Amino acid sequence: MAQEDLKREMRNEEEIVRFAPGDVLFTEGDQGGDILLIESGKIEIYRTHKGSEISLAMMGSGELIGLFTCLNEQPRTASARAKEASRCKIIRQEKIKQATKGLPNWFAIILKEYGIRLAEIEESYMEYVVEMEAKKGLMMTPLTDGRFFCTVLAGLTKYLAITVDQKRYLVIEDAYDGIASLLGASRDKVTMIGDIFIDAGLLKVEVEQDKKRQVFPAFACEQLIDFTMFLAKARSGKTKRLVETRLPARSIKLARALVQYAQKKKLNTAIDIQIKISDLEEQLERTTGVKLQSEALEPLENFHFVHLATNSSQEDVLKLHPKKLGRTMAHLIAYQRLENFDYEKESKEKSVA
Repeated sequence: MAQEDLKREMRNEEEIVRFAPGDVLFTEGDQGGDILLIESGKIEIYRTHKGSEISLAMMGSGELIGLFTCLNEQPRTASARAKEASRCKIIRQEKIKQATKGLPNWFAIILKEYGIRLAEIEESYMEYVVEMEAKKGLMMTPLTDGRFFCTVLAGLTKYLAITVDQKRYLVIEDAYDGIASLLGASRDKVTMIGDIFIDAGLLKVEVEQDKKRQVFPAFACEQLIDFTMFLAKARSGKTKRLVETRLPARSIKLARALVQYAQKKKLNTAIDIQIKISDLEEQLERTTGVKLQSEALEPLENFHFVHLATNSSQEDVLKLHPKKLGRTMAHLIAYQRLENFDYEKESKEKSVA
């Protein structure tokens, strides 16, 4: 019997069942057999995997549920739940068996075998979907979200940047709305990721003079693509060792203080420079609030971010490239924050505050 003929026959049946939103029609593992024709509403087919529900399909008016188990005693391979008020017509398995009694034995066997084969195909498909969803869940970490954030923000700059006094800016409100729309993420989630890059120093919030809107400098948004390169390098080599070693907080603090010191002393931060140790011992804490300490300096030397040497005047100096050092520390801070970030916990803390 063709599926349309089957639907027509089912419409003549008297048994009608109505489901409210959230009602479970059947659960994975329940005995199968009955066929349901959805007359109105929507029914979600889903599975539970390691405590989490994974949606497999959304079925609507005119679709049939239970075809694969109507001729055998196999259990349901998934669960079904009404997503909205729904009305279904049901043909019980007993009626299906009665209808097939007049068929030759060999044909009944073929139908039953066909149903089993289809059920096996459906089971394989469902297992594939569950596996893909599970892998997706593992891949979609805050680090991944951070990478997408940087890529999209850098791309949006081309289309959303405004020019004020010959400088290009991105209005934060517009940027976050665009990222949320393109990534299918909540605005709160996008804002939380943005805050991480701001705290790390990779983004700087400024205020537009005309409309007093908060903005990001466009060049900073475009440079965020560097963070995606940092993530790629974190899979091997020196950068991998850096993120796995977890540079001490005091060393990161000292590195940022050295960059700040160079900026305040108006040194050229875009090239390799030398700073006398005696000057740092005398002025660093007064200038930045951070004291030069050997235990904080040592990890920076081990990773070759700074280098202790002696200059031509036989003075001990510290060699460094402030701009590179500052950028690397900002990337590292963002990485560590994202690696340990918990959206739910952060959201609760913000709501309490």
